[in-house]
Amino acid sequence: MKIETARLRPILSLLERAVEARSALPILRHIRIVPHGDNSVHMSATNLEVAVNCIVQGVTPTETGMTVHHGLLKALLPSGEVLHLTAFDADDCVSEWSVGDSTARIPSYPAADFPKNPMADVELSGFSVRGSDLLRMLGQVEYAISREE
Repeated sequence: MKIETARLRPILSLLERAVEARSALPILRHIRIVPHGDNSVHMSATNLEVAVNCIVQGVTPTETGMTVHHGLLKALLPSGEVLHLTAFDADDCVSEWSVGDSTARIPSYPAADFPKNPMADVELSGFSVRGSDLLRMLGQVEYAISREE
């Protein structure tokens, strides 16, 4: 996989919303990266309550799916222009990344080890709701909104 660090920064920031900072399950500190067509990858993160999914286009995809430790991958970004996956060893649970003159080995697992995400394989093209319908729907659940927070 090869991607410009400037393109990856906002994606990792978005995925960070679902990454567990401290978890008894190490895989929840990871993001899942799988090939998605010829020129894109699907990236996702979950804490088992919230899931975030992104399709990143214009990327040389990985040959196989994997997970990568989010925090360690993010730490590599300031050091170069292009982030390049140079190796992934599923048996040793490690991937090797290069950026600029730096190379790092980051804990990684096969994508199949990542928790199931019911939305991960669904293509969403969007939807639209009229404003009046949205207000009506919100009115039906208004009683559940906390006013304390």
